[in-house]
Amino acid sequence: MIPVFSTASATPRIATLAASLMLLSQCVSGCVDDTLRDASGHKGAAAVTAERLLVVATDYGSTSLSWVDPATMTVSSAGFLHSGTAVSAAGAALSGDVVPGSEGLPDGRFPVLDRSHSSVLWVGGETISQWPLSDGFQANPQDVWRHGDEIAVVRSQRDPTPTDSLLSGGDDVLLLNFDGAPLARVPLDGEATLPGGVAFAGRGVRLGDRLWLPLASFSKDFSAIGAGRLVEVDLTQRTVAQHLAVPTLRNCTTLQSSSGVLMGTCSGFFQESETQQALHSGVFRLDPATAEVKVVLTGDAIGGVVGFPVAVDGSRRAWIVRLGRLNNPPRPDEVWRLDPNGVDPPALVWQGSRGFAIGGIWYDASRRRLWVSDAGDAAGDLVVLDVGAPGSAMTLAARLRTQLGGLPAVHLAHRPAP
Repeated sequence: MIPVFSTASATPRIATLAASLMLLSQCVSGCVDDTLRDASGHKGAAAVTAERLLVVATDYGSTSLSWVDPATMTVSSAGFLHSGTAVSAAGAALSGDVVPGSEGLPDGRFPVLDRSHSSVLWVGGETISQWPLSDGFQANPQDVWRHGDEIAVVRSQRDPTPTDSLLSGGDDVLLLNFDGAPLARVPLDGEATLPGGVAFAGRGVRLGDRLWLPLASFSKDFSAIGAGRLVEVDLTQRTVAQHLAVPTLRNCTTLQSSSGVLMGTCSGFFQESETQQALHSGVFRLDPATAEVKVVLTGDAIGGVVGFPVAVDGSRRAWIVRLGRLNNPPRPDEVWRLDPNGVDPPALVWQGSRGFAIGGIWYDASRRRLWVSDAGDAAGDLVVLDVGAPGSAMTLAARLRTQLGGLPAVHLAHRPAP
């Protein structure tokens, strides 16, 4: 979750990062069709009725979606939808800046957020539908959850010319019904820790009718950053119930849960030196019952900057990514295991192919496997690790190529069987 900015005025370190990720978001005016057709005229793809892992492959210029069977560790549907095969009235159905949501609809359709087009696509059903998430401004949606008969979408950027439309606003949680009609907004702009800034909420966790969100808190031009913060949104009352400080950390973007344990990551400010950024990056643990936030680790403890993804195995262990470098000198991304209780020291468990290659990690608790996407791995852009029980040795279970000659895997999301 890195803000869009011009590389012309960026520091060399920022420019390198921006060029490597190619996060080029452009505003699309108006609404898009709510039904997409591929080039052959068929609606969508066949309905997916089993458990699957959704893989978003992208070079940040175009995107392709694939389904993977986590039980057999095989690709079940490669490139079932991509930027070149589906179009809408607004142009390409998928831009290059696409991420999966967290929770789908009761019928099994799963959300895919197009952050450049400010829309959500629903895949895995008989048809592929697309809902607009703004009235034309760059809303930069980050995640999707289901609450009762409503859908909650986090929009991280603010409308520069707001109107009375519910699709206007931004920097909020947007509530919609199952037909995509907007119902209400929960504004978050007042929660930014930088005066006059944007809260810039990221990927969070829903616990019943409460939604916990990490905030990055940038200035409007992304030239400054505030202190880390978490907010608890009451989805029933449609209001912010409370906010909590994340001590010493900045740019908090991701929160994950497992067996009641909530852990999140903050990646520091990319305009700082790497040493300073590492100090302001780290991993925290949230106890929602006591509203206590504890920093478990800071980036200097693993010799670098903590990345965005985190995977959690209850109170037993968790995995994070240490960001690598592209140059001066180059250094690959790394996956580290850590103790959620902060007792045992962190341990390096996997080394990626290069810097800024590992985009996502997902822990399959039922099979004790850790999935890692690596955009630079020539042997396979999905790495599957058998992690076993806590304390046991980790082994390589499989390497998968999601698409032969296609785009590299970046984002991962688990879709349970409907």
